[in-house]
Amino acid sequence: MYCTMSATGVVQVLGNGVPSTHTSLGRWVRDAFMFKLFRGLTAFKQLWMGHSFNRWCSNTRQARYQRHKQQVEEQLLHLRPHYLKTLMDCRAKLAAIQSAGTLVVPPPGPYKLDALIDMQQEHRASIIAPLLSRTAAGIVLEVEQLASRMQRAYQGLAHDMQEHLKDPSAGAARGISPVKVQAEHHAMSVRHSAALHDLQRLPAFLRLLGLQVMQSYLDLLVDAVGRLKAHAEAASNGLVVDLLLAGGGVTLSPTMEEVLKGFSQGIIEHLAGVLKAAPRILKHPSMKALLGDPITSTSLIASFIAKGSRIDSSSGGSMLSEWQPAVHYGGHGSGGGSFPDLPAARRGASGCWDGKDAAPWLAGRQEEGGQLLLMMVGDRSLGTLRRHIDQQVMRSYREASVVTDTLSDLNLLLHFAHVWDANSYKAKQHTVAELRRDTMLLREWQAQLQVAIDNQPVGLLQLQTTVLKTTYMQRLASAQATISMLLVSAARREGQVVLAQLHSITKELSPQPCKLLEFIAFKQRAKAIWANKEDYASIRPGRITGMYDTVVEWASKPPHADQTLLYDLKDAVRTFNATLASAMSFIENRQPGMAAQLDRQAKEQQIQVQDLLKQLEAAAMSQHLHGGGGTMAFTPAQLVDWQQQWQQLTEAAARINQQE
Repeated sequence: MYCTMSATGVVQVLGNGVPSTHTSLGRWVRDAFMFKLFRGLTAFKQLWMGHSFNRWCSNTRQARYQRHKQQVEEQLLHLRPHYLKTLMDCRAKLAAIQSAGTLVVPPPGPYKLDALIDMQQEHRASIIAPLLSRTAAGIVLEVEQLASRMQRAYQGLAHDMQEHLKDPSAGAARGISPVKVQAEHHAMSVRHSAALHDLQRLPAFLRLLGLQVMQSYLDLLVDAVGRLKAHAEAASNGLVVDLLLAGGGVTLSPTMEEVLKGFSQGIIEHLAGVLKAAPRILKHPSMKALLGDPITSTSLIASFIAKGSRIDSSSGGSMLSEWQPAVHYGGHGSGGGSFPDLPAARRGASGCWDGKDAAPWLAGRQEEGGQLLLMMVGDRSLGTLRRHIDQQVMRSYREASVVTDTLSDLNLLLHFAHVWDANSYKAKQHTVAELRRDTMLLREWQAQLQVAIDNQPVGLLQLQTTVLKTTYMQRLASAQATISMLLVSAARREGQVVLAQLHSITKELSPQPCKLLEFIAFKQRAKAIWANKEDYASIRPGRITGMYDTVVEWASKPPHADQTLLYDLKDAVRTFNATLASAMSFIENRQPGMAAQLDRQAKEQQIQVQDLLKQLEAAAMSQHLHGGGGTMAFTPAQLVDWQQQWQQLTEAAARINQQE
């Protein structure tokens, strides 16, 4: 922009096709006078100069911005319709992988860590990896078709330009205006330049597409980790953790370290390994050719497209099968897609294919895997999700440790289950009372084990006591069987003793004596047995029956010999009770007659005593009547006879007193 001054006025030339403006000399003089007048005022002395400068700066910045904006628009790939369409189609193909689901969520409820890991690895090996191969093949094919169209368009324009340059006057010879011919040539040159520019921008588009594929792989990983976090935190789900007996205490299986390792390596890093082993489109031979020289690679791209179209239309196989060995991925077909299956023999430590023994572009080699690894490390959302999962697992195990500490009431049971030895227990001598005590203690422990702990959710975990209870119940059942055997043996010995005693008593009470002395002995024995009736008929048999009942309550049926012994014991008790009742009834019925007989014996004894006293009195009287002159009125034989009678009477009196 500049100004010219003449006698008629001032002309302002703006340039860039903008019409010039003319200001008359009088108006210009008046405007200059007014400018000087306003500049003399304090308010406008510096304002207008600064305002004009600021407006100039703003206009300059705006012009520079518009110029750079136009340059960026010319370079921006997203504003090219053919690039944009291909980019959107590739994004749709990559989005289909995410819709297929990189994480298989089991049904709501408790789940096991091993089953979850196996489910994910099987799903990725059979579905995700082949789908990644087919998707990458489709992207490569679409990019090849795009490059072929652009190359054909560029070659057509270049051919037209050469034909025009060979004979510029060909249009005039046909009667076409030279101005029109020149305009057509200019338009053709512009299209040729645009086609060449677009073709030269193809390597940048390929690198952008490669980065988009890598970002899509990272998005698949982030989505899988997010789904894993949501599934683990769902209230209806719970990771099954068994409470086990180890070292005399309760431990958790799997441990916290195993769960963290399972989530990290078995699920997340396994998926990362599958993504690292996924095909890299920039490693494809045709993509390498386009990256090197997109203009001169026309024949190579055309041959690739022809081979791919011929294979797809004829056999439905891979369009890349001629460039790589025939490989398979774990026995699962790729469904007729564009990629062959990956070899199961070349899986890495994470369970995914390591990319060896195949075409270089098929596998994410070390440098490509490193690039994805750097993207994974730098992704904040992925790191946040993984840290949150680890924190939730560690918090859940801390809460679970509090639950296991509440089992301290079962320390005695834990110690017993840890040190129980049936052979050592059998080697010791045990009384029936000790066996019954141990029996009751085992029953109490069983009851405590049933009600003390139960399955319960703790954070992300679902504590399962089935294994713990089964282990303890098996050991308690073993101890129960041992004690039951000893208890049955003790009950058998005691039962045989009681049965023999009952048979002896029954046999003793069966004869009913008729003589007084035998009756008196019978009565004394019967009364002694009656006094201990509860012991004979109830207490001791009841103790034996209780021992057998205890064995039966523990679902341990006694042997047949013991059952027979128990039946004989019950029958002996019934016979004993009947015999004792009959004996007591016999005593009650015969006691009056025996008392009368005893009374007669007492009277006879009294008569004999009176006779003896009369004889003694008569002898004493005779001795007195004869004056006692040194001679006795009775002979020594009479004296001996009296002494024997007296002795017999004394003994008879003692017997009568005892009988009474």
